[in-house]
Amino acid sequence: MPADSVEVTNPSTLHYVRRDLIANLLSSVWMPLLWIITVPQYILAMGPESFGLVGLSATIQSIVVLLDFGLSITLNREFARLGIDERNRGTMRDTLRTMECIYWGTGALIGLILFAGADVIAGHWLRPESLPVATVTEAICIMAGALALQWPLALYSGGLLGLHRQTSLAAINIVFLTIRFGGVLPVLWFYSSSASAFFLYQAAIGFLHTLVAAGWLWRNVSEPGHRASVRPQLLRSQLHFALGISGISLFELLLLQLDKIILSKLLSLEKFGYYSIASLIAMSLYRLFIPVFSSIYPRLTRYMELGAESALRQLYHRGCQLVAVLDFAVASVVVFFPRQVLFVWLGDDAAVDAVAPVLMLLVIGTAIRGLVFLPSALQLAAGWTALGLKTSFGTLLVFVPCLVALSLSFGAEGAASALILMNLGYTTVNIWLMHRRLLPGELRNWLITDVVLPLTGPLVVTAIARSLLPAGLSRPAWAAALCGVLLLGLSTSVASAPLVRALISERLHKSPRHV
Repeated sequence: MPADSVEVTNPSTLHYVRRDLIANLLSSVWMPLLWIITVPQYILAMGPESFGLVGLSATIQSIVVLLDFGLSITLNREFARLGIDERNRGTMRDTLRTMECIYWGTGALIGLILFAGADVIAGHWLRPESLPVATVTEAICIMAGALALQWPLALYSGGLLGLHRQTSLAAINIVFLTIRFGGVLPVLWFYSSSASAFFLYQAAIGFLHTLVAAGWLWRNVSEPGHRASVRPQLLRSQLHFALGISGISLFELLLLQLDKIILSKLLSLEKFGYYSIASLIAMSLYRLFIPVFSSIYPRLTRYMELGAESALRQLYHRGCQLVAVLDFAVASVVVFFPRQVLFVWLGDDAAVDAVAPVLMLLVIGTAIRGLVFLPSALQLAAGWTALGLKTSFGTLLVFVPCLVALSLSFGAEGAASALILMNLGYTTVNIWLMHRRLLPGELRNWLITDVVLPLTGPLVVTAIARSLLPAGLSRPAWAAALCGVLLLGLSTSVASAPLVRALISERLHKSPRHV
């Protein structure tokens, strides 16, 4: 088929984009919703110091992402490319088998390293005050096993996304995330409230989650009579791309996690637990962006492969506007009402006082960083990893001295302020350079239509609401008020984003036979 005939406005294509997006959004948003419900219960059952170990686990998981070596993104891209032709099924199976062996071996290595270093982390890095060092060490050892057993899940998820199996993957994730983070509450309430019990449960359910995702992916690449084999030569053509992704992951890890690494040493475990709460809320914004990335990235790759420039441009701007709508609508509520959000969620004045100032700063930084998600997807679809590497490395050189200085001088608030500066610099440079090469002439359109217009509505709505809403409302009243402000801000943002507005309009006016 000629490239020019492949249009993103094709009804069938729009249907699959919407379906994948809805599935990914439900799956990704489900995790923050679970955290909203369960974290107050975790803190109540475990105490803030033990919950600090849960925050440490999240930080470690983010750190070891660099050992992915870019394989999950590479598998996603390869399956999106190879899936165009059914004759590539055998190659897909061999590619999966080869990457699978690497991934399970890496997971085992990660677990062993963390297990071996448990004594050092508990006794010399962390600063427990009420928990015995032996208790912290035991929890870290179990944490190591949990991480190793669920590590390969990222690879299988990447393969399913590349095959456009977002709906089934979302269903698997929702079920197991609910069991993992909701099902552990009876364990904490009736069996043991220790961090060790928490991580032991996570290890068992996480392993089962991995096995189910693996089984479903292999079923979707089944080929009668073909025995999958390890073929390292299949990775050679993708080595440059995978290494580029690995390098970007390393720099991204340092940029996004260095604040927690430094603060885990500077702050008490209890204060670090509070910072972890603020970070979890801020990072939950990424859960809104990841579904858009996951839904659009494989299709951007396909359009790149087919040379469908018109479809590529429209899908890119549609994705950018959708990210901006979700980004600004949610972030503006948290930035203007940080204490009220925490009050509704936690209902603990001490936690609200400790978390609110840091939360506002972290959300601003995260919202800025969200703007680069779709541009990054376009860069990866083009196989262009050099820009991400260079901008990440340059930002790191500037960011590290700034982060250290501000953290030492102002603690958690200083680290959060440094993140704002870092994300602003990174996003500005990356976006400007990318549009010069991949989409020349589109930077002004991106800035005005994809960013400024979707931002204006939520800012105006939340600013007016901040000045009009009275203080001293009850938790239910604040919950209702904040939901109303969020929906109004979201509506004004959608109305200001032409491609998102058109997407929703097309769905609402779609005839029943096309649904």
